[in-house]
Amino acid sequence: MRVPSYRLHKASGQALVTIRGKDHYLGKHDSEESRQKYDELIAKYKRQSPRKKIRKREDGPSYRLHSRSNQAVVTLNGKDYYLGPYGSKESKAKYHRLKSEFIASGKSRTFGVKANDITIIELVADYATHCEKYYGTGPESEVHRSRPVLRVLKTLYATLPAIAFGPLQYEAVRVSLMEPYTIKRKADKQNKKDEKAVEVITRQRFRRYINALMKRVRAMFKWASSKSILPVSVLETLKTVEPLKIGRTEAPELGPILPVSDELVDATLPHLNHVVKATVQFQRLVGCRPGEVCRIKPSMVIDRSAEVWEIKLEKHKTAYKGKSRTIYCGPKAQAILKPFMLRGEDEYCFSPADAMKRISQLGRRYRWWPLAFRD
Repeated sequence: MRVPSYRLHKASGQALVTIRGKDHYLGKHDSEESRQKYDELIAKYKRQSPRKKIRKREDGPSYRLHSRSNQAVVTLNGKDYYLGPYGSKESKAKYHRLKSEFIASGKSRTFGVKANDITIIELVADYATHCEKYYGTGPESEVHRSRPVLRVLKTLYATLPAIAFGPLQYEAVRVSLMEPYTIKRKADKQNKKDEKAVEVITRQRFRRYINALMKRVRAMFKWASSKSILPVSVLETLKTVEPLKIGRTEAPELGPILPVSDELVDATLPHLNHVVKATVQFQRLVGCRPGEVCRIKPSMVIDRSAEVWEIKLEKHKTAYKGKSRTIYCGPKAQAILKPFMLRGEDEYCFSPADAMKRISQLGRRYRWWPLAFRD
């Protein structure tokens, strides 16, 4: 604990000590009387000095005093809201109401801004922040799925007031999505001598994909309406536009997605490592998704003595809806899974670390150069 120092106040020639932000004048500097008062104050300070207090973290903006007007004030998004006389019941009620509304809006950047003053670029930025918090930033998150259409929306209508976005602007965004677009990727090194060569590919979005992207535009305006950022009438006008229909649009149709043939799978299996090979064989038998196979742990198998095993997945595609997912394993699937269950109860069965360990072992087995001479 740091002890407050004995100092000289030059203007008055007195001794001074500051304790908890308060100055104590002790008398003539370097006199016995001042030294005695200093020792008494320090002794009292040490007796009463509590342990360091941990400040309570406030949930949201603080209730403060505006000293000039003697009013209570709270700052939200850089804007001061005067609540009335400081300490009054009315000011505290108004403070709690504003704070609750601000938190309910997700601490939106557009909170308190008039609907006529909110532009599309501000709305897109606010919605992107909401998506990151609500859906996360994983590879399959709604954040990444919404980016193509939000990018087009910003390009066409960045400075347009969001309240002026209507059916015509909505269809203009859709027309832009229907146009061919180009992507760049590294050229094949076998065909190109220059390693920095770039290959330009022209693509076009399919009808169902365009409809899915436009649905995400409506989702953004629906969110804005639910947070009182925009009036509901903006969303209702967008709903009047029908989605693209088969045979009535220039957008191409995506053909049926067929399963991979058994001949191709059988030809591929010998070239896979033992972990990936087991996951493919297991998935063919039980009919689950690839992501579900990768999440299986020994602790998820309920009864290993039963003829058919039940695997209760903790995370799956419809978990957010409160639904459960059970994988049923027959004798053939059990035979594939058993060797991978010889590990901790909370470890993943089909682990990439096992594949890398096997590759390392095979590399050592067929090594022709002594390990001791390796650089």
